Parts: sequence; C-alpha cells; structure tokens
Amino acid sequence: MKNLGMSEVIRIFAPDNIVNQTRHLRRGMSTLHLSCARSFVRKPVKLAVFFLIACFVGVSSVKAQSDVAVEQLLALGFENVRCSEDSSEVVYTIESNVYKIQAVGAARAIEKVQSVGLVEGKKCTVIMTDNGIPLIALTYRPDNDRVDAVSAENWNITTRDFGESWKKVKKSKKRNSSFLNVDVVVYPQFYYKNIIINQIYQILLEVSPAIEVTLWSGAKLTAQMIWPAYNDGFTGEYENTRPGYITLQQQFRLPYNITGDVRLGVFDLRTYGGELNLKYFFKDEHFSLSGKLGCVGVGYYKDFGKFTYNGDQKWYWSVGPDYYWARYNVQFKLRAEQYLMQEIGIKGEMIRHFRYCSIGLYAEKAQHSKSNGGFRIYVSLPPYKYKRYKKFPRITTGLSTGTTYNGGNERNRYLMPVSTADDNLLKQNQFNPFFIRSTMTQIHKENINSE
Repeated sequence: MKNLGMSEVIRIFAPDNIVNQTRHLRRGMSTLHLSCARSFVRKPVKLAVFFLIACFVGVSSVKAQSDVAVEQLLALGFENVRCSEDSSEVVYTIESNVYKIQAVGAARAIEKVQSVGLVEGKKCTVIMTDNGIPLIALTYRPDNDRVDAVSAENWNITTRDFGESWKKVKKSKKRNSSFLNVDVVVYPQFYYKNIIINQIYQILLEVSPAIEVTLWSGAKLTAQMIWPAYNDGFTGEYENTRPGYITLQQQFRLPYNITGDVRLGVFDLRTYGGELNLKYFFKDEHFSLSGKLGCVGVGYYKDFGKFTYNGDQKWYWSVGPDYYWARYNVQFKLRAEQYLMQEIGIKGEMIRHFRYCSIGLYAEKAQHSKSNGGFRIYVSLPPYKYKRYKKFPRITTGLSTGTTYNGGNERNRYLMPVSTADDNLLKQNQFNPFFIRSTMTQIHKENINSE
C-alpha cells in the first residue's frame, strides 16, 4: 500500500476549501512569527539609534551653550578665555583687563555666564586669572535652583581648592591671549610737604607714563618715565625728567593655595634690587597671612641717562595677618616689619574698601623712632572700562592715584620701597573673595532697580 503524506490524507478526508484554508493558516503563522521576530530585532535597534541621537543632540546643545558664552565673554573684551566641559562640570577662565576693577569684571562675566552658559544639573566654575595665573574661582553648584533664577548669591567665591577645575581647563585652547599685549599706562603722582615756616605746602605734580608688556604666563615688564609737570619746592632729581620704575615681575601659584610674585629692577626711594611677596588665605578666608622680603641697594638717575649707585645692600621685610570684616568691607592689618634704616617695628592699619576708593588709617612704632601715624587715600582713575582693539597698544590711566599723610613728619624712618608702579591699597584688594561678592551683589541690585 502506498504511504500517504499528510497533505494527501487531508485531500482524501477533507474538501478542497479546507485544504486551502489550512495552507493559508500555515502561511499566516509563518508570516506572524517572522513579523514578530523582525519587530523584536528592530525595536532595540531603533531605541539605540534614538538614544545615540538624543545624546548627540544633548551634547551639541551643551557645547552650543558654552560656545555662546565664550563668544559673549570675548565680545566684552575678556582675555585668556578658555572653556572645558565634561559630564559634570563646565569650566571657564577669564582675565579682566578690560575692566579696571576686577570685582566689576567678575560681575559682568557672571551675568553673561548666567544668561547663556549654565547647564541644568551641571556645576559651573569661572576661574579668574592675573597674567595667566589662577587666583580666584566663582562656582555655581546646581541644587534646586532653576538656571533662569540663579543670581549672584548662588555663587561660591574662593581662592582655595579649585585645582581640579583648573586641571580640566588649563590645557584648553586660549582665546584672545594676553601674550605680548602692550599698554601705555599714565600714572599721575602728587606730592606735598609742610616742613618750612614761610610756605604752607611745597607741591609736586608728576606725570609718569609707563610701557607695560605682558610676556609669558605670570610675567610682566614695566618701563616708566617721570616728567615733573609742576614743581614748587622739590629739589634734586625731582626737578628733572628721568626714568622711573624699570621692573620685571613674575607671578606664581604654589601648592597649598599660596600665591605670590618676584620683582626685580629699579624701585622707588632711590632703590634697586629684588623683592619676594607671598600670600596665603586660611580655610576661613576672612583670615589671611601676607609677607614680603626684599634686598636693595641705593641707586638713582642723577641725569637722564646716568644711573648712580653704591654697593651697599639693605634688607627689609614685612609679615603679619589680615582680617576682613565682610559686612562693611573693612580690612585690618597687623605687621612686624624691618625698614630701610634697619629699625624693626610694628604697624597696624584699618582700611575701608569701596568699589572705586580705599581709605585707611595707620599707626606704627619702631626702634629708635618716635611713634607715627596718619591716613592713606587711593581713588581709582577713569576710564573704568577700556576695551583693547586687537593687538594695538592701549593708552589708559593707572589703576588709581592717592596720597599718604604722615602725621609724625618722619622723613627717614619707617621707609620701605614700593616695588611696582601699580602697587597700592586697591591693587592689593583686587582678588579678595568677599570684596568681589559684595560688588557683585551691589551690581545685581542696581540692575534689578534699573529694570
């Protein structure tokens, strides 16, 4: 007997329409299994592709935000601008040579970063540099704040422990580099004294332009010329046009949050030599420690091109703590010092800092010297904002000008050289974190009131 297959059996015992329906059923089941398999394979592929596209769009969006922030910072005139970002943080660096007061520059930079450079859920750090050396960091940490609701109070400002952020960004491409930038800076200098009976005050007004060139990271070269515009009673070299400061300054940042610089050249008080300055902010940044050590000889320009000097060397130093009363922007200084006459003494000073002015009272007592005291006033000079045009030399005024009143009329005691043309009360307080926070808060309130 012939063996019958299943199909033959079905044909024998079933009508043709049932056979056809069975074949269609088998095809339908095969098609169903194939369709299920294809959709099972396609679904994760589609999800993966969608995920990759979403990630790419997200990253591109973040990059676009940081790129826009960089372009706006460059448009404001900031130098040494960098940007780096990863999955947890966006880091910017800026150098504010366009704004004379660093705290004002910080406020303007943060306004731009807040408007376009913050990313939801990401930490943001803005590091401010001086001649390429990082000195202070402003950090926003996302909490429950909306990005569009962030204000100046949401930023932590510190001189300490931002090394990891700096490591991320320091090798990034630098935009608008300050290398070989040239400034012609005019320093007006005003002197007066009352030491003779038949004249109330003897007065000297000098105009002292200086060429300042930014070199490699942390380095600046300064060469100054002094012209006596008005002289009533000052004699000697004060009667002549002569060179002033000729200095090379190298700034640095050391481990353990120590900052400082080395200065070499011709200083004031007829001195030439070298000076080391160091500063350290404690964990509570209201407290800091400052120190300087210098060695100089006596030298001056007798005529325009003749430098007269002797081989004597004199050491001087100063060391002591500072306390900053942030509520009122009042700084207290206490120093143990050795002066050029080699007398050792102690000096106390209280300084009230305003945005464009600093006023201080001081008292001092040294060996073999009478007690002395007086006040110091330094006022910032306009223009307060001056943008550089490409690499062309920029002509501007010095940071500030000021006067010191010597109540005890001491002319030979308590003397210590000032080693750079711009070293004064305003300059020394430029990167104080509490002063920057106070100025940012004031500007933020001013912006709200003006709206």
